[in-house]
Amino acid sequence: MRKILIICTTICINCYLMLSCKEEVKQQPYIVIDLEKAMDKKAPNKLTLNDLAENIRIIPVETNDSVLFPYIAIGGLTAQHVITATGSFAPKQAVYFINKQDGKVSCVLDKEGPGPGEYSKLYSINISEQDSIIYVYDMNKRALHSYNFNGDFIKSIKHDSIGAVQILNDGNFAVSSPPDKHIKYALNIYDKSWNLIRQGLPRGQIPKRAMIHSDGISKYNDECYYHIALGDTLYHITSEYEKPYMVISKGQYKAPDEIFATLSAQDRDGYKYIMHDYISLISKYCFLYYDYNHKAYYEIWDTETLNLLYRSRYGRTVEGKREGVQGIPVSIGDVTIVVWPNYVSGNIMYCVVEPDDALKLIPALPEDTNPILLEVKMR
Repeated sequence: MRKILIICTTICINCYLMLSCKEEVKQQPYIVIDLEKAMDKKAPNKLTLNDLAENIRIIPVETNDSVLFPYIAIGGLTAQHVITATGSFAPKQAVYFINKQDGKVSCVLDKEGPGPGEYSKLYSINISEQDSIIYVYDMNKRALHSYNFNGDFIKSIKHDSIGAVQILNDGNFAVSSPPDKHIKYALNIYDKSWNLIRQGLPRGQIPKRAMIHSDGISKYNDECYYHIALGDTLYHITSEYEKPYMVISKGQYKAPDEIFATLSAQDRDGYKYIMHDYISLISKYCFLYYDYNHKAYYEIWDTETLNLLYRSRYGRTVEGKREGVQGIPVSIGDVTIVVWPNYVSGNIMYCVVEPDDALKLIPALPEDTNPILLEVKMR
């Protein structure tokens, strides 16, 4: 009887361990996008943005002599506005509040200059709708300037170790450190008064780089994420912790450190590896861009099933011609254009439509029209 009891107990323990192992497999701590495995497989390319979207809406951006955008970079949203900047390479550095309904510009923040309360170069903008504050990071001055929604200057915070800035859900700041070998941590969390709360993501030895590669901090699905430059891991960031959320597994296609040591090495051998990868997370989808073998890749992954849903490529053929698709097709009425996310918030993404395609969608626009916006609500 005792022997039978021991055998039954052993079986129960083994069953428990087996179930526990299965449960651990199910509870994998982060998402893995396996690019190496997918690279040589024939990828689907028939998907359109209409297949993923619940609603698509055009926002025509007004065009006049005082509102001309050579390029639009979206930096944030309020309930009524899309907050855009003209881009750090534009002749005029300004921030515009574009009404979501009619595309009219209702406010302009134009504080470019060398003086107090002015910025010399727009590197990034962040919005605190709760406090009605817009934060402008000026990399040249190493300062974070704050303004109210009327464009009035509030204050500047000077700091030598700012790489990029993002506002967390609790109002604290997630700040990346610049790529400096003397700085021990890549991530810094500050409170609203700019007091250091904690540091994270310890840095090892920084390999030699021919160019400065800054870490990226972005918000997806209303959460903050950190992508270390040239790294494969996307970290979920809060004031309390940083945890790996997604890994872009490149395997044999991952570039070794020596590729980035000199520009000549990048020019000569960089095409052999996956480079310049950039992630946008929207609902359950991962929109992934990267360069490989002289081509730009545009991919959409389902983060729940880990299936590759869509891939397009754009680049040079053997004959030297440029061909392919730079994004995913979307049809509005009887017009089809190609777009890619410029800014995401929750299950909504905004795409910038350049003037040539804007005129296809709205022929009545002036010939010198600004780019327009697509607001896409995902299913």
